[in-house]
Amino acid sequence: MTRRDFLRIAGAGAVLLAAVLSATGCGGGLPDVSFDDAREITRQTLRELLLGQREESATRRTPPDPPLLRKGVYETVLLSADAAGFARISGGAISADAVREAERQIAGDLNKDLAKQGFSARTLPFGQRPEGAARTLLVTLTPTTEQGGSPRERAEGKNKTFVLVRLTVTDAAGGAVVRQMEYYSGRDVKPAPRKSGR
Repeated sequence: MTRRDFLRIAGAGAVLLAAVLSATGCGGGLPDVSFDDAREITRQTLRELLLGQREESATRRTPPDPPLLRKGVYETVLLSADAAGFARISGGAISADAVREAERQIAGDLNKDLAKQGFSARTLPFGQRPEGAARTLLVTLTPTTEQGGSPRERAEGKNKTFVLVRLTVTDAAGGAVVRQMEYYSGRDVKPAPRKSGR
């Protein structure tokens, strides 16, 4: 899988976890991605969720989901990322500063796109409750992990632990989950050194 293929699939809103796990479980390698790719995946995915698909696909069997943003329904987007959580879960492979910078860039890029249609996007410190949440969507980026490898590799402690991005879109006023998906962050958890004993 090339980087272009990976971004195209993720941009269409696909959840890549199953593909990643099946590849590693069968002895294959992970797609050549980085945390910068995860940032681009997040930006593209959010744009399509909020504003809809840019173009129709001739091979699409079902109609695309309608855009989440609509006048009088949802008009504002708040983006909030758990920077400290990513740094902790990844063992420092993803720095909190990198997450904060990604959050800032994604919100800025989104706001430019949304402003053209009368909507807006901005960041919100993680864990802070939004004020004036009417007609607002809260997008949170939080870390989670998934075990890769075959059952034998897991039993022997030779498998990898993947850090995933969990993207959750909720109604900021009522708290109902509107959309949720997970995808690879481009980083793994570093295995703890094995203790040698006699």
